[in-house]
Formats: sequence, C-alpha cells, structure tokens
Amino acid sequence: MTETLQRTRIGGRLMRISRVAVTLSVVVLYVMANTSTAWAYVGPGAGLGILGTLLAVIIATLASVFGLILWLVRMIKRRKRDRLGKTGKPIKDSESEQ
Repeated sequence: MTETLQRTRIGGRLMRISRVAVTLSVVVLYVMANTSTAWAYVGPGAGLGILGTLLAVIIATLASVFGLILWLVRMIKRRKRDRLGKTGKPIKDSESEQ
C-alpha cells in the first residue's frame, strides 16, 4: 500500500512540474508573439560577436555528438573483440572457464 502512495506522490509531482512547464511555455510564447518591431541597429562588432558565439555553440554541439557516436562505436568494437577473443573466433564455454 505504501508503494502505491509513493508512486501517486511521484506521479503527482511530475504532473505539477509538467503543468508549470506548459504554463510557462504558453506565457513565453504569448509574450514573444505580441511584441512590436524593435528598430535597433546592430553594429559590425556586435554582429560578429553574435556570429562567433553562434558558430562556437554549433561546433561544440557537433563535436559532442561526434564524440558520443565515436564512443559508442569504440564500445561496440571492444565488446565484439572481447567476445571473439584473440584468435578472432568465438570462445567456447570450456575455454572461457580456464
């Protein structure tokens, strides 16, 4: 019975968090949709700074995705190598116990 109550509390907490997130998202979208045009000048220094920052974020994201994929490939190769053993043939059960 206590497990059911704990699950209900956890589920209730998650429901409240998701309601807050949805409400906050709706408010942010409403505020962004109802803004007027800002006629502002962005100089070349600020523009290049924004482009540099954007480029750095894109490169960092791509590098992290590439690193994750490379790590997964290495892990799969290592597991395959460990299963096959040094000879490249599958290890029999009797050989693996020795």
